[in-house]
Amino acid sequence: MAKAFLTYRKFQNSDQASELVELLNQNGIPFEIEDSSGSVSDFIIGQDVHANFAVKIDPDHFLKVDELSDALAASLIDTIGKDHYLYEFENDELIEVLSEPDKWCEVDKQLAKKILVGRGITVSKELEEALHKKRLKDLSAEVEGSSVWTTLGYISAFLGGLLGIAIGLNLWISKRTLPNGTKTYVYTERDRKHGQVITILGIVMLCFGIYFQIRFNFF
Repeated sequence: MAKAFLTYRKFQNSDQASELVELLNQNGIPFEIEDSSGSVSDFIIGQDVHANFAVKIDPDHFLKVDELSDALAASLIDTIGKDHYLYEFENDELIEVLSEPDKWCEVDKQLAKKILVGRGITVSKELEEALHKKRLKDLSAEVEGSSVWTTLGYISAFLGGLLGIAIGLNLWISKRTLPNGTKTYVYTERDRKHGQVITILGIVMLCFGIYFQIRFNFF
């Protein structure tokens, strides 16, 4: 069975994604486009609702696309003049660009490296790998869900509301895709257990509600 495509990168609109889409087409890499604007799950989870245009690819292709993107960016940086805003960055700010590659385009990452080297700062492969590992660790850290949403989830589930089930499922099974294509849970184990209980409670109460409605209507 073919692997499900995962989000490789998100953009605010299709125009911003056009360069990546062109790169994928040129190299024969299958992809999918997903526009999740207005998604209720994003609102509940608290993700960036402004970056809802997602380009999805096979997770096995993540590293390959990274290499292709970096190679393309490296061929373009020599055409960039010193009036580019990154030349105004301090060294620690440029290191931050390299340490958060998922927040910056490939050209910015390559240019930041070039500027640092020009300032006499060595950017070794070992340093980049260390920054990459730290970033993956930071991004994979589980977060605590909102106590307000959890409480609302229990109340709504007890009353047989679908909102309670939706909140429960989000707490229970929500995952994020890391830059290397792996997926990790968004919420802590404690919150996931709350989500499981809320979901089951919501389904049970909803079934009871439907049962009594049918019974009342028939009798």
